[in-house]
Amino acid sequence: DLLETRAADDLAGVAGILAVLELADRIDPARRVDVRALLTRAEEVGFVGAIAAARSGVVPRAARIVAIEASRALPHAPQGAGPILRVGDRTSVFDDGLTRWLGRVATELAGPKGDRFAWQRRLMDGGTCESTAYQLYGYRCAALCVPLGNYHNMSASGRIALESIRLRDLVGLVRF
Repeated sequence: DLLETRAADDLAGVAGILAVLELADRIDPARRVDVRALLTRAEEVGFVGAIAAARSGVVPRAARIVAIEASRALPHAPQGAGPILRVGDRTSVFDDGLTRWLGRVATELAGPKGDRFAWQRRLMDGGTCESTAYQLYGYRCAALCVPLGNYHNMSASGRIALESIRLRDLVGLVRF
């Protein structure tokens, strides 16, 4: 269940996005919702791709953006407890309406007893994600993530280590 790699942070998000795109026609065969993916560059050095996309107008102004990534596992947001509805990050909180809607979706997936789908709703304040960058340009944003072990390839003891995610968290992210 533990997937380890040098770049789980961005690869997990890309894998999740591509899996959702592959399933989009099965989820919404009538294509009532326009679902698009935007893969950006240089997130770790200042959201270069996200800012360029926001400034260029490539993202429609009415779009609802859901950033997807891996984010540092925290004591209150552990690996293996399911994907995380990220209500905010170190810098900002995300769109209330969109975040509440995603919370309702997760609650429905979890079922009446809450045992059919594991998920977490957390403030992930270990860093800043692209939703903050898009919000600065007026977009309505939310975020989903999977908890990441060995953030930026550093172990808790300060040694170089492979990043990790839990497969069940990633599968849950795609289902979400």
